[in-house]
Amino acid sequence: MGDDPTTSVVDRYHRSHDVPNMFICDGSSMVTPGRGQPTMTIMALAFRAAEHIAAAASAGEI
Repeated sequence: MGDDPTTSVVDRYHRSHDVPNMFICDGSSMVTPGRGQPTMTIMALAFRAAEHIAAAASAGEI
């Protein structure tokens, strides 16, 4: 996850750099597992992506 398409697959909102309308909202962007259960982190990232998707759709960007 990052802003540079040469070093990351998705941006900060989990939107694919290569496919503009593809959002990957799961734990695959986490390169290493944490010590505990990642469920809450995955949920927070998914909510963040959903808020961005809703705002972009309202603005006619997607």
